[in-house]
Amino acid sequence: MDTAFKAGLGQLINNPFPDNKELERQLANLLTRPVLPDSTIYIVPRDYLKPGQSAERNQREVEVVAWKVAIPLPAAHFLVDYENPRAQITLHMAHISAWEVSEWLREYDVSAYPPHNSLPSYLSGITMNPMDISRMGRYVIDVESRNEKPIESKIISDRKCTWGPGIYTYHDGIHSDMPPGKLEDIYWISFGLWKELMTKSMCDLYQDYQYQQVPLSEVLRLAEKGIPACLFRLHTSSMEIADHYEFPSGYTVNSPQFVPRKDGEDSSTDGYIVCAVLFKNSNEFWVFDAKNLKQGPQCKLRHPSLNIGYTLHAAWLPNIGIPQASYNIPVRQDYQDLLEKFPYPLQFKQEVEELFVNEVYPHFDGDTKST
Repeated sequence: MDTAFKAGLGQLINNPFPDNKELERQLANLLTRPVLPDSTIYIVPRDYLKPGQSAERNQREVEVVAWKVAIPLPAAHFLVDYENPRAQITLHMAHISAWEVSEWLREYDVSAYPPHNSLPSYLSGITMNPMDISRMGRYVIDVESRNEKPIESKIISDRKCTWGPGIYTYHDGIHSDMPPGKLEDIYWISFGLWKELMTKSMCDLYQDYQYQQVPLSEVLRLAEKGIPACLFRLHTSSMEIADHYEFPSGYTVNSPQFVPRKDGEDSSTDGYIVCAVLFKNSNEFWVFDAKNLKQGPQCKLRHPSLNIGYTLHAAWLPNIGIPQASYNIPVRQDYQDLLEKFPYPLQFKQEVEELFVNEVYPHFDGDTKST
């Protein structure tokens, strides 16, 4: 998929003129563009990809023919049912409408609310609000007909739950090496709306968004009041939000992970959802019953030295064992040559080398190796 995660000069330049914020704002406006309004899916049949088909050095690249399917609304994440009966592919998508997930709040950004004051410097680097409500979509694509559009579409939104759905998790099975043939329940976390993260630059960028569902003036009003982050379960067959939990105001949540219940069944809801939760100066892991999110966390794990910061993806292992890899390279040997040859500016190069010498290598010198 051609995702709604844009990359360009705007992502390479953070604050080129720190003493002239107005100039920085003008430069940012010049370099940025809204993300493309639609999602483009590229499909290649597996039997087009032959074993050993990769090109050798100086040989012509292997070519395969893909076809495109256009789906209205942008997206950054999607899932696919492993089974495709009747040569039909089912996609599940989170449409992050008018949301710049590859952007962050800059020091020169100002509030969207008059008199457009500068935002606190400690917010710099944080993801900004979506400018419209997000939608959850399910699509069926017919492989044999090669249609350029899905043959079936179902799209929903929810005023509590679907403000910036970010990362998902689901029960991927514990008694089989195969993924589930059909995704029945998907657990999503959403960003919510925060007054402090509503910037004038994003409002200006998406003031004419073609798929606007909630008017921008209403989004501003809702953000001023605040909509909390949310964990919700989307039942894919009915395309209904079957269960959800709203976090307290001021809390952010990330890295949801489905953990199967010990000695449980392969039911899509038989297990736990573990999330990383951040608020004020605290970091915690919250554990939810996957069958009953609305009753709140069953357990909150905290520790005075836990300081994980902002996380994204997570993973779960049924057990932890001793590493079996025999391939080991000393950390100093692995990185020193790169540090010496990388074309940093001189002052920056010295700072990076000091960081590795003082803060990295001492933890790995001796018998400890990187793998």
